[in-house]
Amino acid sequence: VPLTQDDLRAIVAQTLTDPERGYGGLNITIDADACEHLVEVANGDARAVLNALELAVETTGRGESESGRLEGKET
Repeated sequence: VPLTQDDLRAIVAQTLTDPERGYGGLNITIDADACEHLVEVANGDARAVLNALELAVETTGRGESESGRLEGKET
């Protein structure tokens, strides 16, 4: 059974704030457009949203500050 978009948003939020099992120690933020994009492409699949989030976090330049912001495209 596919998860709802609210479920996937909650997974993204938890992953970004959990310091032990997520990225909570890196001070990563995500804007609403970027989060919605990840949720939409995941198509109800938690693994897909987590994989997409991991790719976004790991490829976003954080520099020396160990913090980063994931932003969506402006239309």
